[in-house]
Amino acid sequence: ELLTSTVFTTPDADGVNFAGQPAGAQTTRYVYDSENHLRFMISPEGRVTEYLYDASSTASWGTNNGVGQQTAKIDYVNSLYTTIGNQPTEGDMIVWRWGAGDKSGSQRTDTSYDFRGNVQTVTSYSKVDSAGNGLATADFSRTIYIYDQYGSLLSKQTLDGSQVVSNTDPASFGDFYATVAAAAPINGAPARQYTVAAGQTYAGAYTSLSVNAGDTVSFSFAVQAVGSVSTQYFGIYGGTSGWLPDQPGKTVARIVSGPGILSQYHGGLWKIDGLSTTVPTKVEFVRTFDTAETAYPYIYVGYGTWQSGVSMIVGDTSVIRTPAATETYAYDGMGRTIRFTDAKGVGTWTTYMDAQSRTVVTLANGLTQTSSYNKAGELAGFSETKANFVQENSISSDINSWSSIAARSNAGAVDGSPATLLATAAGQSYAYSYSYTYMEPGETQTWSLSLQGN
Repeated sequence: ELLTSTVFTTPDADGVNFAGQPAGAQTTRYVYDSENHLRFMISPEGRVTEYLYDASSTASWGTNNGVGQQTAKIDYVNSLYTTIGNQPTEGDMIVWRWGAGDKSGSQRTDTSYDFRGNVQTVTSYSKVDSAGNGLATADFSRTIYIYDQYGSLLSKQTLDGSQVVSNTDPASFGDFYATVAAAAPINGAPARQYTVAAGQTYAGAYTSLSVNAGDTVSFSFAVQAVGSVSTQYFGIYGGTSGWLPDQPGKTVARIVSGPGILSQYHGGLWKIDGLSTTVPTKVEFVRTFDTAETAYPYIYVGYGTWQSGVSMIVGDTSVIRTPAATETYAYDGMGRTIRFTDAKGVGTWTTYMDAQSRTVVTLANGLTQTSSYNKAGELAGFSETKANFVQENSISSDINSWSSIAARSNAGAVDGSPATLLATAAGQSYAYSYSYTYMEPGETQTWSLSLQGN
């Protein structure tokens, strides 16, 4: 594994180990965990970047599917690692991190994965809290990846977190079958304690907002157990579409910080086990809507225990609606991309001409790009054709239609295309065959053929 890399501001004058020597060494150091994951990178100036993984000792900061994928990248901007001498260990860097003080000036990007290990969301935050956790109440960007049943990417939605509908006080939520009391703030934000009322078996709180087709709703909050019940249920309900039990990929969730185990219970409804009575658990739910309807972020109390008196504390709530900029993909039966549509609805089509060992890519502006390959699958030629200026022989041409001074005879087919045997005609010392196309300034012509001696 790479431990250090050094560059010099002044090069070695002669390039060998004689009179001149390089100067101004700038060394970057790399620190790994016991599983050889890169955990910290320290720049020559002492700036530190930390990487978190779902199977490392810091797994509680991200989704845990146990395969060691990177869940977060944090750049600590306000604090420098100034210790020189021995190569630092992971333990040294963790001690430095906890002693670095306020981390609100850091830059953070989080990544979550689906059950296959495919990237599901990538979120970049413009602001983090003093502990280094991303703040969904400030501007952020999120990209959501949606796959088909084979794991092929169907769409990529880029969300602009600056379009925010925020509810930072649970006092603005509606409730049912509950008694509600003020609780001590969580993460400096207002909190409420919800208790299942006498004579009821469960209770809850909710808010609502209107969404359009393609919108994504993010619902985040901190929750803390009260008493012995450490399991509760949360989620985002669609007024028309319901919980979407048959489309689990439409909703994703993660534990941002704190204890607990998160599992999908019923489409957009999720369950958290192992809540603490002393340490709040910060969670986030994200759901994408296919139709215009009303979204209902829900918090359930006592669901599954079915008894009155069950309580929990909820605070630091945020609800965000973000319009989507969606990229979509379509595939052929061999899993190859045949159509890509960008966020503005502009499409690119790819045609695979397997018999001719060619691919043709057609852009929305009409530009056609043709790539030809040899039998080894290596690129042998490439051409571009302007819109509305396509010659018939820009893709394929039967050699029998070419002009020639030669004796010609049918030779069957080669690579699925007609083949001709060319021979020197009687009374001639050589033979040739040719074709031509009209070209405009700036255009490029590429041609390929198969040859076989006789």
